[in-house]
Amino acid sequence: MEADSNTFVRYRSGSIVFAFRCPLCGTRGELGVRDGNHNALVPCPSRCGAQFMVRCGRGFFAKPTLEFAFGPRRKA
Repeated sequence: MEADSNTFVRYRSGSIVFAFRCPLCGTRGELGVRDGNHNALVPCPSRCGAQFMVRCGRGFFAKPTLEFAFGPRRKA
């Protein structure tokens, strides 16, 4: 499975908002993650078992990404 990353939308008071799409269950929408929650696992809001990590890019203008870490296998 390729590493999907969800795109950064904006910073909101105390959280980072991503345009979210789960590669396992297909859930879509905006997902807010507490700022400072870097390298901690974030579960899919639909509780499908997928886990994501917030990665921060290096550099002054780098934006964070929410990357798929792991989850159960897709049913074929």
